Amino acid sequence: MSNPPHHRQHQLSEHFKRLNSGKFHFACERIVFSPEEINLIETYGHWLQGLESGDLEPFTEKQGHFLAVIQHKAKPETDFEKAWAKYIFRRDYELQYHGLYTHEKTAFVEDDFFSREDYKTLHYGKKRF
Repeated sequence: MSNPPHHRQHQLSEHFKRLNSGKFHFACERIVFSPEEINLIETYGHWLQGLESGDLEPFTEKQGHFLAVIQHKAKPETDFEKAWAKYIFRRDYELQYHGLYTHEKTAFVEDDFFSREDYKTLHYGKKRF
């Protein structure tokens, strides 16, 4: 059973709103992405996120396949599927391990047991234990 024409028009309208939402901002580090993947995600990220979250209903076969990829029921084939699958993996990975891999410099705290000089001597100097 197909959707009535007014429902399909509403779906298209919602898809276009997401496609014209502006630049998508990454919720993870971008270092693992190629320039092409970054461009694709920044350009189409709001729309892809809408499909992923269920806020947008898929109405083409390719959109249905995209959802199957996101749900781990199919392998990514298109550049959209590959880039978004990589994005959600990275985003979820960083959420899971929040704080373990940050770019903040760790402050060195001097320790009475093993000093920075001991480390330098051990690794770079003549003294070996």
